[in-house]
Amino acid sequence: MTPFFSIIIPVYNVAPYLRECLDSVLAQTFTDWEAICVDDGSTDGSGAILDEYAAKDRRYKVIHQKNAGVSVTRNIALDVANGAWVGFLDADDVVEMDWLKTIALSIEPEIDWIRTGWTDWYINGNEKVKYQSKPKGITGNVFKQNVISVGWQLISTCAFPFLNFYRRVMLSGLRFADGIRFREDALFGYAVAAVSRGLKISLQTSYLKRERFGSATLSYRRRNDTINLLAKYIEICESLSSKIDGRVERESIVKASTFWVHKDVCQWFAFCPDRTLGDTCKVWNLVRKLLHMGAISNNIDGTRFDALRWRLYLMTGLGRLLLINRLNLLGLTKKIKE
Repeated sequence: MTPFFSIIIPVYNVAPYLRECLDSVLAQTFTDWEAICVDDGSTDGSGAILDEYAAKDRRYKVIHQKNAGVSVTRNIALDVANGAWVGFLDADDVVEMDWLKTIALSIEPEIDWIRTGWTDWYINGNEKVKYQSKPKGITGNVFKQNVISVGWQLISTCAFPFLNFYRRVMLSGLRFADGIRFREDALFGYAVAAVSRGLKISLQTSYLKRERFGSATLSYRRRNDTINLLAKYIEICESLSSKIDGRVERESIVKASTFWVHKDVCQWFAFCPDRTLGDTCKVWNLVRKLLHMGAISNNIDGTRFDALRWRLYLMTGLGRLLLINRLNLLGLTKKIKE
């Protein structure tokens, strides 16, 4: 029997948190689901925990593989998913009992994409403390005419896969980019926005996101991370150009893209200590290509300092100017956090 939801759970060395995650899925009041758990070469016993849960409940489908990264892991799960709708869950997070039920009640005809919020939380002794509930982006609306521009804004603001539920038939042929360690979720989200018939923004915050040291969003960047990312982003922008209809929609997408590219370049400079001058030149050339394509702008929202830094960067290629964001000179800048 085909399940209503396929929940994709990538797993890599999260044994201390995994049982709590899997138990929160078992506790769902909406019970028509399958959980596709892909063990990405874990060495801490996570794979054995998955097998234990699969032996007790057939709704857990477990796949073991050699370590290949989160994009490959999610793609393998997407290839075998059977549910009418697909959602994502990080193996160190948990969900409240109404997570799936609320989404099921939100579904409408011609809506292919539901975007939710989340709740940040941490553990204090034996107590689970929720400290900030925040649906991201434009909330409470349904968009059928301008899905690309609104979706682009939402993804540029925050691209976590777990914020999104997708109608599975829409994802045919869409997969996460392999070989990209950061923002692969954003690239996937942009591709989804280009084919979605309708987007609904939900106020739900039943997803509890755990912040912990060592998670991907807190890791240092490698030399080629932003180079690979921007090259792939250029491909997406080129393929999307024919689907953008109207000046307002185009301006909205360019604004969101500029924010996203600026943020990633700044983070690369802040968190990639072994980059070379050659790497810096490659990043600058890719950014300049996006500018010449009209995919980004030389204007950016933010402080005057942000605007000045961005224009100097685009005009001169002196990428090391972006290092200023690490110095916090005169209190003008802050250390960038994801």
